[in-house]
Amino acid sequence: MANNGDTLTQDESHRAADRGPFHVLLVEPDARAGDAFRKAVGDAAVDCEVTVCSRGEDALELLGDPGISFGLLVTGQWLPGITGLELWRQARRKASSCGLVLLVEGGNEELVVKALRAEVDDYVVRDAAGEHLRQLPDVVTRAAGRYWDRRDRIRSEALLRESERRYREMYDTASEMYFTIARDGTVLAANYYAASALGYERSELVGGSVWQVVHPNDRARVQREVEEVFATANDQNHLDFRKVRKDGSVMVVRERVRLLGGSEVGSPELHIICRDRTEHPPEDMVLASRERLRNLAARLHAVREEERTMIAREIHDELGQAMTGVKMDLSWIIDRLPPDSSTELTERAQATLELLDDTMNSIRQISTRLRPAMLDDLGLSAAIEWQTQEFARRTGVECTLNLAVTRDQIDRDRATAVFRIFQEALTNVARHAEAEHVDIALRLEGGRLLLDVRDDGKGVVQEQLSSPHSLGVVGMRERAGALGGRVTVKPGESKGTCVSLRMPLEV
Repeated sequence: MANNGDTLTQDESHRAADRGPFHVLLVEPDARAGDAFRKAVGDAAVDCEVTVCSRGEDALELLGDPGISFGLLVTGQWLPGITGLELWRQARRKASSCGLVLLVEGGNEELVVKALRAEVDDYVVRDAAGEHLRQLPDVVTRAAGRYWDRRDRIRSEALLRESERRYREMYDTASEMYFTIARDGTVLAANYYAASALGYERSELVGGSVWQVVHPNDRARVQREVEEVFATANDQNHLDFRKVRKDGSVMVVRERVRLLGGSEVGSPELHIICRDRTEHPPEDMVLASRERLRNLAARLHAVREEERTMIAREIHDELGQAMTGVKMDLSWIIDRLPPDSSTELTERAQATLELLDDTMNSIRQISTRLRPAMLDDLGLSAAIEWQTQEFARRTGVECTLNLAVTRDQIDRDRATAVFRIFQEALTNVARHAEAEHVDIALRLEGGRLLLDVRDDGKGVVQEQLSSPHSLGVVGMRERAGALGGRVTVKPGESKGTCVSLRMPLEV
């Protein structure tokens, strides 16, 4: 890796699935002791690369080298010109993710206490016979695990900060009025557009009551509606009333109100999106706004797919590798249990091994649900076939497949969009159709990709399709529209429902 600080580079994030060697820096004036250490850690369960230096100042110089990331510093307490613990304090300023294992001379309990207070990773009591060398493989393996945990936590915190920054940027630059309020009506946040539209500075709104900008004749009704959202966690999508600007003028608005953080009842904050409906904007502005929203939706879909792919890969590789290592170690232990071991001990070990198998299966299933690897490896048709088999196994609905598209006939973005639309269509069948049979057809015709999903269920009515709660249908249409396609949902010829996708291979 090319970074010793607390922040991971983008290149490191892409390589996280392959951690590479674990770099250990040993400070040891005795060259023979250094060779013995290097030989001992060769038995660790991680791939170690050991660098040996004889002086503390050389160690600090190496730790500051951006060309290598040391995960562990190993040193004794007494070094030329510096103590081991002082070296550790200086080292943490250069590489805060690096851990420390302190080599302690036998009988020095006071030093052990100091080391633990200094939050070292571990200590090893050194003896003249070299017995301490047998402890080193396990000590280094544990230190590597803690180091990678620290690096993963740093990466997660960086991703969280970036996510929060993006949210704040979208919040502040939105072209609608955004408010975040507490249950008592206190304004916790308001964006620039809200303050400008109402004639206030943001500092005048934040900390005050949201009810100060609600028309007195509408205030009681709006308070009841907002309290209902707090009490039930049900969103309010069409709340029409009047707001009062700072200069006393009135605007007619429509608000959408929802609990922050999803539908958890009792959430302490509400998010309000408010649109000025005093005058209807020109048609060209409406069309331009819709186009911007469509582009934003397409970008959000792409970002979400990238994140799902990354998370799926990391879950599969990182957790899968870790669980495989645990299983191998446990199997090794079981194989070496004495023949006269208690039945309870053997049964518990075997039960733990079975639990590991179940956990590894769960990891594979979660990874596949996030982003089926076969969609990238084998193409759209294979992914649709797999999803259909999963759907039939889970629901008991009989499915017929007719797939006539090969992997090289459709690009990755379209394959992803079509697969997600297909998943949503099957979800709707499972939730609403009460069907016994589903026909699925995928083909190319006239430079277009055609997908049809027909079921023999109870059918769909127009009121359901136009309902503001039919977000699945809206999502399918937005995904298709971003690539020049079109989704139609209509009753079948005799019964059931037909979902049809028509998408050009080139826009």
